[in-house]
Amino acid sequence: MVLFGTLLALAAALLCCGVIVAGRTHEPLMLAAGLLAVIVVAGLYPIATALPTRHAQLQTSLDAIVHRLDEIGESLLLSDETRRAVYRDHDLAAIRKAIHDDVERAQFDGALSLIDRMIRLYGSRDEAEQLRSDVQTARARWLDRKINDASAKLDAILARHDWPAAELEARRIEEMYAESPRVKGMQRRVADGRDRHKHHLEREFLEAASKDDIEMAMHTLRELDAYLSEDEAAPFREVARGVVTKKRMNLGVQFKMAVHDGDWPAALRIGKEIVESFPNTKMAAEIRGMREQLEARATGEGPHREQPGA
Repeated sequence: MVLFGTLLALAAALLCCGVIVAGRTHEPLMLAAGLLAVIVVAGLYPIATALPTRHAQLQTSLDAIVHRLDEIGESLLLSDETRRAVYRDHDLAAIRKAIHDDVERAQFDGALSLIDRMIRLYGSRDEAEQLRSDVQTARARWLDRKINDASAKLDAILARHDWPAAELEARRIEEMYAESPRVKGMQRRVADGRDRHKHHLEREFLEAASKDDIEMAMHTLRELDAYLSEDEAAPFREVARGVVTKKRMNLGVQFKMAVHDGDWPAALRIGKEIVESFPNTKMAAEIRGMREQLEARATGEGPHREQPGA
């Protein structure tokens, strides 16, 4: 305000001098300069009155900042133990949340590691042990769900009798969930399933053969062939030989009847089955020799009344 008053006095003096000079010499330059100086100084009055208030506000803000910096400086000087004591509740809340998040993501090892840290840094053993129990319970439930899903998948493969795929799946389950005793016998389970199916085929074959159900016996025999070793097949060899002989004889009779009746599509179909099932027999060789003639008649391109020599 003193500076503003001084400037205003100088501007007024300049204005007075300009009036005097203009009255004597009729020269208005100094008068104009005086008027401009008064106007400029008068325009600075609001700034002059506001500066003390603004200065006080800035001083207050600076004092608050300095106080906060002092607090930060003091906290930096605290020891690790002191800081843990001061921020104990805040840190424990953060650890609890991190443990909960790890359990939600099925990161159980990470959750258990945080529990060990809680005990080591803050000595909260009772709470930590309760959290450990909760994590282990959640882990057991999660593991049970995973094993149930994997077991259901294995059951579906076993139902298809796809034994190589079942063995791979059982090995994968045992390796992935090795910590659980529930998965220890998965590969044994596959082997037992294969043996049960083999014994079922054996009983089905013998039953069909005893009932003279040649078609069922042959169907079962073809499937059973993949399960039996040379020694295991020995007890069934005589029965299988009889079934195969009857099957060959039945096909021969059916072929001759189809030819006799002029049913060439049936004759062609039966002939193909004979060639595929009994390729080394004399009957198969004869049918291969008349294959073109059978195909021509079956498609209507040859004579229908003339019968092949077979």
